[in-house]
Amino acid sequence: MLEIINQRYMEFLLEIDKKPKNISNLAKAGNLTLSVASTLISRWAMEGVVFKEKFEGGKEIIITPTEYGKTQINLLKQIRDNHQENKRRMKGGKK
Repeated sequence: MLEIINQRYMEFLLEIDKKPKNISNLAKAGNLTLSVASTLISRWAMEGVVFKEKFEGGKEIIITPTEYGKTQINLLKQIRDNHQENKRRMKGGKK
């Protein structure tokens, strides 16, 4: 999974964790094109990070994190929080 993640995509994955949504709504929330969002979600689904579930008679696909995905998301949150804390310390002149 790490080979397909950058900061923008990490924030997109964190958006998926907030509330189950369809791909179109996720793309809007993540400020990504539908094509990019769909590609990321497909890659993450192949890696077992997210699950695509059909609703409303099979017309709408809702994206949710898998258990593995939730674990990875929690690790990414820790990394993000550690990075932000380090930036705060560096601004304060502490090393």
